[in-house]
Formats: sequence, C-alpha cells, structure tokens
Amino acid sequence: MMHRLSLLAALAVPVSANGQTRTAGDALRKLTALGGAVTFAVPAVWHVLYESDTGSLGQFVYHVRNPATDSASDDRTNIIINVRRRLGSRTFAAYSDSLLGGLIDSTMIVLDDTTAGPAQRAVMWRGQIRSTPYVGFDDIARSGDIWVSVRIVLPLSKRTPSEWTERLSRETEQLLQTMRFGSKAAFPVDIGYPALTAFGPSR
Repeated sequence: MMHRLSLLAALAVPVSANGQTRTAGDALRKLTALGGAVTFAVPAVWHVLYESDTGSLGQFVYHVRNPATDSASDDRTNIIINVRRRLGSRTFAAYSDSLLGGLIDSTMIVLDDTTAGPAQRAVMWRGQIRSTPYVGFDDIARSGDIWVSVRIVLPLSKRTPSEWTERLSRETEQLLQTMRFGSKAAFPVDIGYPALTAFGPSR
C-alpha cells in the first residue's frame, strides 16, 4: 500500500528521494465551524475563495496556487471543506453514500473506497474536465450529528514541479490531522491507497 497523499506526487511527476521538513512558509490559520464544535487548520498560503459558518453549516473553499497550471489554463487545485449537522438515525454508510452521490458523477472513475472504523471513509477517484485529467480524494467523518467532508481536487500536469506536489501532500495531510470534533480526531486512521496502473488500482 502506498500512502494516500504521497500518491499525489506519484500520479503527477517523479518524486525526489530527499525528505522534506516544514519551512517558515508553512504557517497555519486556525478555524472553527458550528460554533467551535469542529476545529481545523489550513496553511496561511492557501488562497481563500470562500469561508462561511452559519452555526449549522460551515463551508470553506481554497485555491492552492500552482504557477505551472494557473498561468497556462483554467485548471485549478481546490480544497473544499463542508461541516454540517444532520439529525436522524441513518447509518454512517447510508448517509455517506448520499453525500458521495452528490459529489461523484458518471464522468469519474472510483479507484478506491475505504471505510475505517464506524465513522471514517475515504474515496479516491479519477476524472476529466475538458482535456485535463484530475485526481480527487473525498474524506468523510462523523461524530454524533456532526458530519465533515473534505474534498481535495487537483489537475494532473507534467509541468507541475515535484516540490509543489510534495508540499501539497504535506499540507493536505496536515489539514486532515488537525481536523477535530472537540478533542476527538475526525480522521484518526491514516488511510492508504493501492498503487495505480494504467488500468486502475493494483494491490
């Protein structure tokens, strides 16, 4: 199994064998949703497209700037976070299915779908917008009546430097690690994904 977020680099460009550590540019912004019931942190360098918290619904959308794609096309790397209260007795599987039904369309190929424990799920998919291939990750977690979904979407381009992709891997991994329901980690399990072949996942 290959680490799920490290796979971003493998899909796009060759990855340097040299390890990387956090730099001063990795400063975080701490955010809350649903009146503080959910907390998380995003890199300060992410461009804010939208941030809203009504107390029952939190929506946060970011653009991760990539000069290799931003300057040459309309293709963008986006992080989309939704936090909501959902009352009712539907099971985690049933409601996460309904959430994913609104996120995954017929143009996408689901490469892996993993449920870890009673309230954490991750889906990896491949899609295409116009002539550009995209890869995406949807992470869903639940605690009581509070649901969190995190979507990571990026265009695949050989123009993207390996350093940028490695940084995105670190930043998105850190986002998931900082997401909390009170003192409880929203995504306690580090979900891995299989390596890919040209025809889909391969164990």
